[in-house]
Amino acid sequence: SVHNYVDLEEIKEDLKNPKKRSTRKSRKARDKSKNLQLLCSGITVVDEDKIVVVTKTGEILLFKNTGCITYLAEFLETFEDVTSLSTTEIAASCGFCIKFYDVGDRGIQELEDKCIDYQHSGETTVHALHFVHNIFLITCNIQTCLQFTPFIRIIDKKGHVLKNFVIPSIHSPGHISSTDDGKLIFLTDQALKKVVAIDDCGAIKWEVETDHVPHYVSACGRKSVVVSCERELELKRFSLSGKPLSPVGTRLGPISAPFLVSFFPENDTLFFCSEVHHHYDREFVYSVQPKKSKLQKFKKMFKK
Repeated sequence: SVHNYVDLEEIKEDLKNPKKRSTRKSRKARDKSKNLQLLCSGITVVDEDKIVVVTKTGEILLFKNTGCITYLAEFLETFEDVTSLSTTEIAASCGFCIKFYDVGDRGIQELEDKCIDYQHSGETTVHALHFVHNIFLITCNIQTCLQFTPFIRIIDKKGHVLKNFVIPSIHSPGHISSTDDGKLIFLTDQALKKVVAIDDCGAIKWEVETDHVPHYVSACGRKSVVVSCERELELKRFSLSGKPLSPVGTRLGPISAPFLVSFFPENDTLFFCSEVHHHYDREFVYSVQPKKSKLQKFKKMFKK
């Protein structure tokens, strides 16, 4: 891959003068960066002051917890999702590969020797991914000349397959997440408009239908899970047993409905953003600390 790194001041200058972009960038990357509207595909929280967003056009963006961008890197990839491995390392899915990146103090650098490539081993494309307890949970497709077979796979950091789940009732596995211990796995099914929870052996624990297409799913603390749905300004919230809870308000307007969402357990905060990032967005990533629903409070009052 060709790497192109720019700091915040260069981003601002490029956005003001798109015809005077730095000659340090490759022709392909420079042409791509003229598109000042980025289609975001994944979000992960690295630490309490560093949030990573990846795009369909190969950008990796770093944001502070205030929502402001601090760094941008361009790659010749099409990213589908991203997950954090530590406070300095992330992994992103792109086509047949899972690629690793250092997001420490030196900016963003690809760790090429760690790449997991499935192109020549069953032709498996990797879509969503989630890292927990030193393993990856991923949604995949086996590409053959006859059909696409979606499934869920558990692999280690070297790419060795630990488990495979083909679940007939899940037609289009979208995003994937889990509880902190990895024992309960959450999936969105965009084709059937539902959220599904399975255990780490592939058995379905519960399913919940949604009115609109569900996109991203994330555990929210130790007792609930949140889901972003198409055109909905609030995040749906469910208990770990699948019972609906009061939604999480995002304070976003109708044009920028929440699309990507990620929970950071260290400070009990949900970070979220819309699907499209415009060059004029001064703030893009937002956060909220979910509180207990009014319904739950009322129930406690009646019990006294």
